[in-house]
Amino acid sequence: MLIDAHCDTALILLEENSLRTLPAAAVDFARLNQTLDVAFTAIFFNGKKQRNPERTALILADRLLRDIEENSDIVCPLLCREQLLEGDCRTKLVLSLEGAELLGCDGELLALWHRLGLRSLGLTWNYRNDLASGCYEQGGLSKAGADVIKQCNELGIIVDLAHLAPEGFWQALDICQKPPLVSHAACYRLTKHCRNLDDEQLRAIGKAGGVVGITFVDEFLSAKGKAGICHFLRHLNHCLEQAGTEAVAIGSDFDGAKMARGLESIECWANIPKILADDGFTETEIVKICGDNLYRVLWNNLPKIR
Repeated sequence: MLIDAHCDTALILLEENSLRTLPAAAVDFARLNQTLDVAFTAIFFNGKKQRNPERTALILADRLLRDIEENSDIVCPLLCREQLLEGDCRTKLVLSLEGAELLGCDGELLALWHRLGLRSLGLTWNYRNDLASGCYEQGGLSKAGADVIKQCNELGIIVDLAHLAPEGFWQALDICQKPPLVSHAACYRLTKHCRNLDDEQLRAIGKAGGVVGITFVDEFLSAKGKAGICHFLRHLNHCLEQAGTEAVAIGSDFDGAKMARGLESIECWANIPKILADDGFTETEIVKICGDNLYRVLWNNLPKIR
């Protein structure tokens, strides 16, 4: 099973009518269906720049859900763990929120988003909101942020620790009762970027039974901003050494940032198993990194019934 922990392609629906065929994008539904079994599909908005992020997020979610329905021959929403057992040739899409500004401190809104199909939630995107501080700032979780994590665990929504400031990361990890996810990041030891995780954080994710999705983002993989496949492999190896084989996955961030050379689109994803094999990864490691580790996190978080 091949799973990507983070794609931003849904944003294109603010300009295009459908994600079925998008030759200029890194991902579209047609190519996704030819490559991946599961893809986390993010609803992203920049609360610093958009005057009404709640409206933007709801419009984007509505367009995405309608587009999924209209392309139900090749994609479908992943809502419960039983779907992971189905022999379905369609790519299953995990609806995620990259930043929870729109929730404010209102737990009822989270329950509503769960009804809409939300199954993964990042508390913030780089900056402070009512729930937590982002990695560009300092600070931890608010009481509302802690409550949201507990509610996510109850509802069957994966808690995504990407973008959190370190203090909030540690608080969230302590509160979370289900295996957490860091959907798209890399290793701070190799590239000193605030979005990356240090060795202590990597080890803690592994100990918690969580998973880190090593990203394809150029600036996270190389401080010089000229990353290639070799840089991706270095970060993947380092994460494996620190967090363990069970804690490493892939979170591309397609259509959300500049990708490393050789990893620019979904077609490149199909080459990952061979790239890993050529670099000396064992068959067991490859299977876990490319999908099985994320499968476990999904299974342990998603609700049991539709």
